[in-house]
Amino acid sequence: MGAYRSIFFLIVVFSLVLGSFYPYTSKVVEAVNFSRITEIVDKRTENTWTFRNTNFSETIDLFPLAVFETNSSGKFEQKDMNGKNGPLIFISSVEADTNFSDENLLKVGSDEQGSYRTYLNFGSSLPELENKLIVDAKLQLVEYGNTKQPGYYDPVHKDGAFAVHNITESWDASTVTWDTKPEISEQPVAVETDMKYVDSRRFVWDITKLVQEWYKNPAESHGIALKANDERVHGTLRSFVKIDPTISYIPVLQITYNNPDLITPTGMGYNFGENSGKGRIDLRWYSVSGAKGYKVLIFNGRDYEEIDVGNQKTWTSLGKQIWPTEEQIRQGEHKLRLDGSGGDFSDKPAAVYSNAGGTDRNPFIYYFKIQAYNDNGTMISNEVGVGIPDGTPPSVPANLQVKELASDFTISWDAAVDDRSGISSYQVTIDSHNGNRFLTRSTSLTEMKIKEEDLLYGGPFKISVRAVDANGNKSEAASIEAEPRPLRDSRIHGFSIPSYPLEVTRNPNVKLIVENTGFDDWTAEKGYEVRVEGISDYELLGAPKDLKAGESGWFEVELKGPLTLGTIPIKLGIFHREHGWIGSTVNRSITVVDTTSPEVIIESPANHDSLYGDVSVYGRISDYKVENYTISYGMGSDPLEWKTLENVTNQGGNFHFNWNTRGISGGEYTLKVDAVDSSGNKKSIKHNVYINLPPMTPLVSQVTDNATSVSGTAKAGTAIKVLKGGALVGSAITGTDGVFSVKMIAAQPAGTILQVTSTDDYGNLSLPQLVTVIDKTPPPAPKVNTVGDNMTSVTGYGEKGATIKVWKGSSVIGTSTVKSDGTYIVLISKQPAGSILLVTATDKALNVSAATKVTVVDKTPPAAPMVNSIGNNSTIVTGTAEKNAVIKVKKGTTVIATVTVKADGKYSAVISKQKAGTVLSITATDKAGNVSSVRKTTVLDKIAPAIPTVNAVYSYHTSVKGKAEAYSYITMKKGSTVIGTVKANSKGNFTVKIKKQKRGTKLYITARDQAGNTSKVRTVTVK
Repeated sequence: MGAYRSIFFLIVVFSLVLGSFYPYTSKVVEAVNFSRITEIVDKRTENTWTFRNTNFSETIDLFPLAVFETNSSGKFEQKDMNGKNGPLIFISSVEADTNFSDENLLKVGSDEQGSYRTYLNFGSSLPELENKLIVDAKLQLVEYGNTKQPGYYDPVHKDGAFAVHNITESWDASTVTWDTKPEISEQPVAVETDMKYVDSRRFVWDITKLVQEWYKNPAESHGIALKANDERVHGTLRSFVKIDPTISYIPVLQITYNNPDLITPTGMGYNFGENSGKGRIDLRWYSVSGAKGYKVLIFNGRDYEEIDVGNQKTWTSLGKQIWPTEEQIRQGEHKLRLDGSGGDFSDKPAAVYSNAGGTDRNPFIYYFKIQAYNDNGTMISNEVGVGIPDGTPPSVPANLQVKELASDFTISWDAAVDDRSGISSYQVTIDSHNGNRFLTRSTSLTEMKIKEEDLLYGGPFKISVRAVDANGNKSEAASIEAEPRPLRDSRIHGFSIPSYPLEVTRNPNVKLIVENTGFDDWTAEKGYEVRVEGISDYELLGAPKDLKAGESGWFEVELKGPLTLGTIPIKLGIFHREHGWIGSTVNRSITVVDTTSPEVIIESPANHDSLYGDVSVYGRISDYKVENYTISYGMGSDPLEWKTLENVTNQGGNFHFNWNTRGISGGEYTLKVDAVDSSGNKKSIKHNVYINLPPMTPLVSQVTDNATSVSGTAKAGTAIKVLKGGALVGSAITGTDGVFSVKMIAAQPAGTILQVTSTDDYGNLSLPQLVTVIDKTPPPAPKVNTVGDNMTSVTGYGEKGATIKVWKGSSVIGTSTVKSDGTYIVLISKQPAGSILLVTATDKALNVSAATKVTVVDKTPPAAPMVNSIGNNSTIVTGTAEKNAVIKVKKGTTVIATVTVKADGKYSAVISKQKAGTVLSITATDKAGNVSSVRKTTVLDKIAPAIPTVNAVYSYHTSVKGKAEAYSYITMKKGSTVIGTVKANSKGNFTVKIKKQKRGTKLYITARDQAGNTSKVRTVTVK
């Protein structure tokens, strides 16, 4: 970039010194705001040429017609402009239908004869300015015939005589006239020139915003129109050059822009030190003319994100905290944290690129662009990549292992990874169990063997391995503890052997906590086991455990019984089937005693069983050694005397005895089993039983006065009897489910008391169940008198003392009690005609009669009908009334019309026309014959008066005369304005005073009667 600017500096110098030798010095179009250095010849087209400016911008001159053509070598050179024409023309209101395309000048402004406008079209194919920053766009015209050369100190101003407008539709210069001119924008694009010498022949207008719109929508580029700011002001007419051999005089659109390579940044990366993994990037770039500000664009692996830095030309990532943190990256983020919630730049942006979907870009490089912007658009620089020096440590060595056999003590690990500079070495340190470091070595290999004479014994080592890359970054340490070991050894860390006397019937457990301090792993396949010496039968609980070298484990062993009473010495430890005991052992003794009473269970009979006849008594007795057991029973729940059923010596296990309960008095008894073992421990168990008890009293269902059977439940298989007094009225046997149904000789009257008993197979009789026969016969349906829709009570006859209920649907609307004479009165609210009521009677036993159905009859006349107004021109009477009612229309006592109301409540009765003031009477009669009150209505005047007659009206008249309906109101209008009113006399004559009217004026006259009816309009034309 520096070389680029140096070249331009030299060009500027040579241009100033040798300007007279530059071939285009006398021909270039006058630049605005800056000086041109040189034409970029290879950018010429047939209607453009491009110049590089002193401020490194470029200006393209766009002509409305072709000014260059290719020569024999294919290069563009200036045309001979004589006789050329193009889309630039003026039009004149003086000769509105004339096309001036053949005129060789352009006119703008106004004089005493009319107005002039100039139209220019630069075409819809604008110069390609993709990713160029437009500084400005200027329209330049040269005044025709002006040869003045203003001096440096001559006055300057902004000329406001003319305005530039956008042409909004297509047009043709060869045919356009003032009458056919295209539409232009309502608001001007520019209303004054740039600052110029008062006498300068060059006029320049800034139309940057319009050109920017053309670039956004080229199809809307139809050119520009030049006109006077105020075409009503004369003396503004000027002429401008149209076509000239010197192309610098031809109207031109000058677009100045900047190229993106002007702001391509330079950058430098720095890390924060060894193992930091972080760093910063600094950017700088040159300013460009016309830029309002700059944005730094940063690539995130998928797209560029922007940071607006205003007018700064430098930027640093330091302190911005915009790069995703490691935690944010783990969560899958790739967007920059522009709110400052991120972290410093990493020396490897690859993880963010990966989250964005992956890219083929260098994973260690950050990519930037600079965007310059102004009100006209933006421009983006070329991309630049900047890296941060390696500050990331290698990966931690994985799979660190140690072979602990003292004779072959070897440390090994997997190779670490460093994707920048590679691994240079591994640093191995060994610390003793008390924290003292006694060995540090480096190696380029992935293993290290320590000689046995270099090892320390008495505890584990802490071994650490770090990877070191070529830039000196060190990984975190991979650490492991290890201890030199002989081939086989053990160390007991704890054990559990009962020191208290053990019950002979129990199977006690012993536990061992042991460490494998040898190198060889302990497995059953290799011959290792947990052994208990001194016990003939024992079992290792749980699955067999393997114990690797250096590991500790606990083992639990169950000692199987029965054990021998007394003291037993045992030895506990790890044993190898070929090499015997391994390491240390536990030597202890256990004491075995019998203090447990025998376990006695009576399985049958169960506690609280009822017993009859032969009863099987069985159960079991469990103990280390049973000496004797006895089976006996006694009366009551706590007998004072026991009777022995069986006595057995030196026998335990199951017992069985058959007990004959016949002849034993019915009642509660206690059955007992007593047992004693060889150590004198005793146990007794008792069951309460019931012998020869009578069956339970039967449960009997309700018996009604219309029932012919008695049902219920009792003990299964018992005989059921039903008695009335002492007489049997029926009997039956209960089923296996205890249910019975006894058929009686006949139904029993309400209030009868029945006795029901149950007798079992052993002749035991239950207590009787007393049942009273209940009333279940409903009273007769009540009789109901007629109910009208105007009544507030229901009356009739029913069973005396019964409760009468009146129902409407599912709701009770009234209740009452039948009097001793059999009549009743139930108060209710009025019910609509057609309502259905149900009336029931309920006796004192709550038996309900059948319902008597009654329909409420219509006893209410309909409402007086509503009547719409009736005019003396009406032939129907309309209104609303009760649906389906019959409407009668009377004149005096004479019915003049009859009609039925429709379902929607409306009616329409046909009548002959009646005179205004006639009184009509209207009634409605419903289907029940009820007649409404009379609705009276008076016939209204609804006939408009005849159209008035009007005498002839002349322009010199100050009144209008005519004839209309007597006493009617006359209104006279001119258009919608009332110009006179008057009331006709008793003969209908009228005179309206008015002002004199012009000949041809139309007057509109109407007549309105006293009822407000207005006649048709009479139209009269003033003569």
